[in-house]
Amino acid sequence: MAVRNRVIAERVQDAIEHSGLKKQHIAANIGVNYKDFCRWVAGARPFEIHALVDVSEMLGFPKDYFLKDFLRDCWDAPRDKPQRIKEFLIYTKVEKLNEYTTGMTDLLLESGKQLDILVAAGIDLEKLGLPNDALYFYDMVIDNERNRLAECLALSYYRRFMIVRDWDMDYAFEAATKLGEHVRSLPDDLLFEAYVNITAVFYVLDKWDHLIKYGNEVCGMLEMTKKENARLYAKFMAHLGFAYRKKGLFSEATETEEKCRELGDSQISRWADMNACLTAIEAGKYDKTYELIEFMKKYREDAPNNLDHVLKAFHDQKNYQDMAWVLSLFPQELKCLFEKRDPYHSKKSIRVKCYIAELYFHDNRYTEAMDLLLESLATAKKLRLTNQVNECADIIFKNSKIFAACVE
Repeated sequence: MAVRNRVIAERVQDAIEHSGLKKQHIAANIGVNYKDFCRWVAGARPFEIHALVDVSEMLGFPKDYFLKDFLRDCWDAPRDKPQRIKEFLIYTKVEKLNEYTTGMTDLLLESGKQLDILVAAGIDLEKLGLPNDALYFYDMVIDNERNRLAECLALSYYRRFMIVRDWDMDYAFEAATKLGEHVRSLPDDLLFEAYVNITAVFYVLDKWDHLIKYGNEVCGMLEMTKKENARLYAKFMAHLGFAYRKKGLFSEATETEEKCRELGDSQISRWADMNACLTAIEAGKYDKTYELIEFMKKYREDAPNNLDHVLKAFHDQKNYQDMAWVLSLFPQELKCLFEKRDPYHSKKSIRVKCYIAELYFHDNRYTEAMDLLLESLATAKKLRLTNQVNECADIIFKNSKIFAACVE
């Protein structure tokens, strides 16, 4: 029996005797099994923290009345120490008992050991829908882990990145860059997932050089196992191809498509064919737009990711008739795209809405166009998507005189 556990049991026992309450009554009122409660009070088993707090309040004490001793009991536990510490951290964080959260965290940091407990507590808080509370533990590891190659440090950077990436893209880019320095210390089951999410941020921010650097790095890692990791390999090849197209490196983009076809997977070959259409369109071969549309009609699950490219191609040619035609072909896919809230799809939504607004201006639907642009501008500002903010603002400025004349 732990000494501190005995101290807690004796203090609870004395408090019950002074209260005049029966143990059966207390156990029933706090919703625990009477035999379990007797074992806790006898010191045969450590208290569960929520039950200890409930006992404190039932006896008329502050909820943290026994927690100082309980903190030390968890820290000195001869068995299940990591689990007990984690449960203590989570409970005190959720209940805003910050003095005790900090006290336990300080003990872990001073010892310099078992900082993975902080990461585990953070992950469980995320599962409870409390990402901001989880950030506290990830930041503690990031600021205090002395081993810069530690897995728990890499996990903290990754979990932090996954939370802040949806705040705005300034946070996302900083977090992605920091994670990139530690990503190779992640466990194997998270390594490539992390790379996917990092490169998605670079795509959203039009950081094509960063995307090429990381895309080549990952494809190099996957080269020996590309048959076993075909879908993953194809995803990074697609990222690379997109970056090459945006840099005007069309031959390099075509090379990525050919490498995907060599994998012999029918779905990946389809993606490669669609990306080949995009490469041709970006190079000025606009007739390939119709081929891409046929793919989108046949494989509608791929349509939301390609609507912006098709609308851009027709807009560049001032082909407003075919822009309207495309919108009529994919109403559900358009709705699906607009319902997504992650930065990757938000960027695509903004671009599509800008092209739709341009179509509305052409059709003299000025109010609808301006409403759509202002909505898109607000989203772009919130996410700090600078290029999309400028895109919306340019269209508004270009058409503001027409809109003002219409209103007047």
